[in-house]
Amino acid sequence: MKHLLLFIILFSLSSCTAVRVVTHTPSTDATKAPSGFYEVDPDHQSLILSVGHLGFSRFVARFDRWSADLDFNAEQPETSSLHVTIEADSLSAPTQVMTDAVQGPDMLDTAKHPVISFAIDTIELTGETSGRATGTATIKDRSAAVEMDIEFIGGGRNPLTRLYTLGFSAQGTLNRRDFGLNAWPIAVTNEVEFEIDVEFRKKS
Repeated sequence: MKHLLLFIILFSLSSCTAVRVVTHTPSTDATKAPSGFYEVDPDHQSLILSVGHLGFSRFVARFDRWSADLDFNAEQPETSSLHVTIEADSLSAPTQVMTDAVQGPDMLDTAKHPVISFAIDTIELTGETSGRATGTATIKDRSAAVEMDIEFIGGGRNPLTRLYTLGFSAQGTLNRRDFGLNAWPIAVTNEVEFEIDVEFRKKS
């Protein structure tokens, strides 16, 4: 009897979760989201960068460990603020040889400069779910302006965690020479493209 009761409880809980997942519909109206402080969901974040290589292809790498604090203003989304901290030595390339090369002293020099940071300075709304952000990035103790296009994917209560969640996607380009990343001229383009996909969960 005891085991049957436990089974019924677990089945009921799993059924409720399944229903929440199936009926889950995020809102694309950012003004309906609660204002306040949000943090990155580490299980649902992606930061990918790429550069042109010798005119043959694009070399792709990613940062695996980074965090961000979002102060979201639903009434005026353009006044929201964002601060990002990236662990430079979390960069991962397709092979260990290339990972070591990009992390090494000729490029990021992660041993001496372990942190990359970014903070939004201004946000311009360009559509109902889109905007353009200008911010300041700091790499190897050099700071320069970086722009990115941001898309609000949706907001709502996560049916699994029950935390209010906001989803964003962003793309942009920076010039590596602005940050003293001058190695491998000609072989590697100066323009570095980056793509971000992230879920922010509201802090309690």
